[in-house]
Amino acid sequence: MNKKIVRTVALLIAFALIASVLAVGVSYVFAANEQAQIDASEKKVQEQQKKIKDINNKQALTAENIEALKKETVGIQSQIDAKNAELAETQAKLDATLAQLAQAKKESKEQYEAYKERFRVMCEDGTTSTLALIFSSKSLMDLVNNLEVAKEISNYDKKIHDEMKQKEKEISDISTEIEAIKKTQEGEKAILAQQKASLDSKQAELEKVKKTLMSDAAAAQRIIDEEIRKQNALKAQMSGSLSKGNGTVSNGYFLWPTPSCTYITSHFAPQRVNPVTGKLRPHTGTDIGAQYGANIIAAAGGTVKFAGWNGGYGNCAIIDHGGGVSTLYAHMSSLLVSAGQYVSAGSLVGRVGSTGNSTGPHLHFEVLINGTAVNPMQYF
Repeated sequence: MNKKIVRTVALLIAFALIASVLAVGVSYVFAANEQAQIDASEKKVQEQQKKIKDINNKQALTAENIEALKKETVGIQSQIDAKNAELAETQAKLDATLAQLAQAKKESKEQYEAYKERFRVMCEDGTTSTLALIFSSKSLMDLVNNLEVAKEISNYDKKIHDEMKQKEKEISDISTEIEAIKKTQEGEKAILAQQKASLDSKQAELEKVKKTLMSDAAAAQRIIDEEIRKQNALKAQMSGSLSKGNGTVSNGYFLWPTPSCTYITSHFAPQRVNPVTGKLRPHTGTDIGAQYGANIIAAAGGTVKFAGWNGGYGNCAIIDHGGGVSTLYAHMSSLLVSAGQYVSAGSLVGRVGSTGNSTGPHLHFEVLINGTAVNPMQYF
């Protein structure tokens, strides 16, 4: 082989190596850029989740205040109903008393008119009447008796009239007293009505606050949903850097990633209530509870494709095992590998922690087949 051919082959090999290095470098740049976008998106999600949590607390407090106002309003309404019953009873008494007063006035007037008429007849032309009485008397005793009778009749009429006037006064006094009671009750009812109106106004304002909070929470959730959609799209792009293949993995292919602990706190699930957000979300891996700082090992040999902060995953590592099979290790307190590094099965990857969206120290472990998460438990 002449030197020219050797030189050409060498140049081709050199160009191929440079292109390969550049491709790897570019892929890492793109991956880093996509990861930065995911991190920024995750930060936005966390901000909105905190906002929703604050809104939920305010909603709970608002609901408590509304219930308290409702109870207070019911109590006030009960007092108003009782006051209305009292007023109805008082009005009935007043109506009956006023009827009695009208009847008493009528009887008093009639009695007075009768008295005046009799007195007029008896006293009309006093000399004639007296003489008639004297001349009609057959004896002195008869005269005295007639005069006494006339006097008694007059006194009786006056007595009856006075009694009627007294009865009229008593009934009038009772009516005045009842009217005073009614006025007091109406004043008390007016005060209760004002209190109820104030409570109704406060309740209406709180209902408005409640609606506003619900609207704010819905808006925040829409932002979260949109950010998660973006994250999933970016993760799908990132998964393009992982190997592709038939994804054939046999039972027993992986080592258990936390040798010191086998306690599973949450299984792989298409839907579960997220312990941080309280929302239904897919759980794409197996959570293994372990002591903070416990060792995390590579479940199988492969190349570390990612090692760093990964949004809700916190400190995270992704190892590509070839053939479209990868594993993901999340929420670590510290990373002990770097991107591009080859690790063998059982090699130390990091330490258990609670970084990212986590409620306590554990390892979130995923198995990815061509970038899609599957249940890890079928491969140990």
